[in-house]
Amino acid sequence: MIETKFKALMYGSIFVDLNLLHKGIYEAPKPYICGRFTTIEYLSNQHKDALKIVGLPPNDYIKNLESCKLVNITIKVEEE
Repeated sequence: MIETKFKALMYGSIFVDLNLLHKGIYEAPKPYICGRFTTIEYLSNQHKDALKIVGLPPNDYIKNLESCKLVNITIKVEEE
């Protein structure tokens, strides 16, 4: 069996759709998987950098992101 660790963004008991955080906190149909060393601060800085590059004003993405938490998840692959 192969086990790999990741992180996923959650708010309460739901997985959060990272692509909709600028609008609010919405449930994702499946978890958005991040690397196991990803932090909220890293995701926040990524978003700030992207806004600067495209020249868009700040939005509610970071406020909504900071309301969430990154949880550890493990994916297990069973070999046949």
